[in-house]
This record gives sequence, C-alpha cells and structure tokens, in this order.
Amino acid sequence: MASDVIDFTLLFMDQVTKPLRNVQMEMERTARMHQRLGNQIRQIGNGFSNVGESMLPIAAGITAIGAAGGRAFIDFDSIITGAAAKAGATAEEMEMMRQKASQFGANFPISATQAAEGMDRLAAAGYDANQVVGVMPSVITAAVASGEDLATTSDVVSNALNIWNLKQGDIASNAMRVADVVQMVANKSSLSMTDFGVAMQYAGAPAATLNISIEQLSTAMAIMKNNGIEASTIGTSLRSIFTRLSSPPKSAAEAIERLGLQVKDTQGNFLGIQPIIEQLRTKMIGMSDTEQVAIAQALAGQEAYSGLLALIKTAPQDYQAMQDAMDNATGSSQAQFEVMKGTLKNSIDGM
Repeated sequence: MASDVIDFTLLFMDQVTKPLRNVQMEMERTARMHQRLGNQIRQIGNGFSNVGESMLPIAAGITAIGAAGGRAFIDFDSIITGAAAKAGATAEEMEMMRQKASQFGANFPISATQAAEGMDRLAAAGYDANQVVGVMPSVITAAVASGEDLATTSDVVSNALNIWNLKQGDIASNAMRVADVVQMVANKSSLSMTDFGVAMQYAGAPAATLNISIEQLSTAMAIMKNNGIEASTIGTSLRSIFTRLSSPPKSAAEAIERLGLQVKDTQGNFLGIQPIIEQLRTKMIGMSDTEQVAIAQALAGQEAYSGLLALIKTAPQDYQAMQDAMDNATGSSQAQFEVMKGTLKNSIDGM
C-alpha cells in the first residue's frame, strides 16, 4: 500500500513539474522580450530627445539672424534718417538716399548700414543730399582700396573737397580725383589715409590759399614721408614753409634777399613749392653743410627746416617723377579697389 502511494506521488510530481517548468521558462522568455522592447522604446525616445537638442542651436541661430536683421534694419533706418536731416533733405531726397545706401550695400563689399554711416559723415560736413550721393562711390572705393574705415575716408575726402573748393562742378569726378591722389601717395610712400588727413589738417588750407594744388602738396608730403618725417610733422613743417616764404619774417626775408630767391610771380602771387625748391637746390650748391642748415633754418624756422632740406636734397628727376605720379593718379584708387575687393575678408564682408 505504501509502495503504491509513493509511486503515485512520484508520478504526479513528474507530470506536474514538467509543465510548470515550461510555464516558468515561457514567462522568463516573455519577460526578457518585454525588457528588450522597453530598451528599444527608451532608445527611440532618447533619439527624439537628441534630435530636439541638436535642433536647438539651429533654431537659436535662426532666431539670432532674425533678431540681428531686425536690429540692422532699425540701425540703418535711424542712421539714414539722421543723415537726411543733416543734409537738409526733402522727403523725396531722403527716400533717394535710403535707396542709394541699399544699392551701395549691394554693389560694394560693405553693408547698407555702413554706407548710411558714411553718408551721415558727409552730411555732417555740410554736403546736401545730391552731393552726398555723388561723393559716396569715391569714398567707398577709396576706403576699400586703402583698408581704412568709411568714417576716416569720408572725413579725408570731404575735407579735401572743402579745402580746395572742389564741391563745385562735377563733385563725383572731383571726389574721385582726391581719392586717386590719396591712393597714389600711399603707393609712392608709407603715408596712409589717416596720415594724409593729419598732414592735410595743418598744411591743406595754407597750400590751397597759395594756389598749391592737392597734387603738388601730395608730392611734397610723399617725399618728406620717404625721408622719415611723420605725418603731423610733415603738416606743421609745410605750413611753416608756406607761411615764411609767402610772408617772410625778418630772418627769412634776409635769407631770401641774400640768395636772390624769387618766391612770387610778377602779379605778386606765390610762385609754387617746386619752382622755389629748384631755385634753392641750385643756389645752395657750393655751400658748406652748416651754411645749408643755417639757410634752411632761416627760411623754414627751427621746427620745419629738416622738412625743407628733405625736399631740397631730393634729386630733381626724383622730385619730378613723384610730381608726375600725382598728376597722373587717375584710376589708381579703382585699381587698388579691384585688388582689395578680391581678398578673403572683403569677399566675406560682401557676402
């Protein structure tokens, strides 16, 4: 009897345990499948999250571009409105200035806002709307050619036009003439646009009053710069030379008389810087070094005589070659503009 019970029990365990084991194994397999599925779903979610995170810089960039564009428009509108007001422009002229500034920004490697800033500087210098628009292409060309900013270039060109009374007639052509001369000075010496403006600040008005052209003044400035004289000293030296030769104090008058120097023509007008330099070069032949220094000091003054000596010591053919370069400077600014326009920086700026 006991044996039958044991046999039955073992048989029952064998028949029940095996199915239970199969059920357990199936449950474990299902759990593992669900775990893998859960991991895959989690990875997909992370993928969406990563995509969202990756898009954030792009979205921020798009937002920044939009904001920058808005600020640029506001700046442009404010500047061009101010320029028009300074130029005394009518509503139609202000719209013309606005359109031209946008056109300059499209056609030159500058922004429309930079063009508006240049126009504002010209308007502040006393130019009306039509003059501003006429001068701007030359200013932009000169700025790109020289590598200077529009503000500095606007000041130099506009000041030169004012000093030599070149606002009359074809102001666009006159502005390009100034730009070409300034560029030729830079080609023939290390006198930059800024240096030119500094020297002209002192020597420009006296030169123009004595009927010395911008080309003649630029020749003297370039020669003096090539002799190691700095821009401010060039300007003050030439101013002193012009003043003391045209209206000589006692020491200068005595030196002029001793040399038999002719400084005025038959009408009493100043003879010009180059003719006087040619006379001095001839009349000082045979003088000792100390005598030459003394004569130069008497004529130009203590602070300016080194500049006068630099002009006198320049060989006649070299002086004339420099003058010829200035007289034939037409196109020099445009030629350098084409070179500079192709540089990487200006290509990026233009884009």
